[in-house]
Amino acid sequence: MAAKIPWEHPKVTRIGRPALVLLPMRKYDSVEFGRDGQTPDALFKQFCLDTFGAISIISSHVKGDWKNDRQCLISDTHQEYRVSFLRSGFNGEDYLDIFINFLSQLAGLMQEECIYAELGEESVLISA
Repeated sequence: MAAKIPWEHPKVTRIGRPALVLLPMRKYDSVEFGRDGQTPDALFKQFCLDTFGAISIISSHVKGDWKNDRQCLISDTHQEYRVSFLRSGFNGEDYLDIFINFLSQLAGLMQEECIYAELGEESVLISA
């Protein structure tokens, strides 16, 4: 059963659920961590434009601190990207699975264990 829309307005067009993705600053603009001569930034932008039709990039950089599996403190600065995604497309494809698989591949290219993302209402780590 489809989820009930809490309100409607003739001037509002729903474009999907929000997603936020953080990519490490020291790698996002380097072809060394991309594919086919493109940077991870270019690959991510192109994927979002081709798949979702839009992307927003927040120009301020996000600093994060966390402990890894060995309880060592890790610090990094990230570029923030935002996109809205529909759960499934007109042809029945599951866009969330496609998005997660792309981010997993991107984590591998960037030699990262995982990428931090917020998908809808959940914060997740997407493994390479």
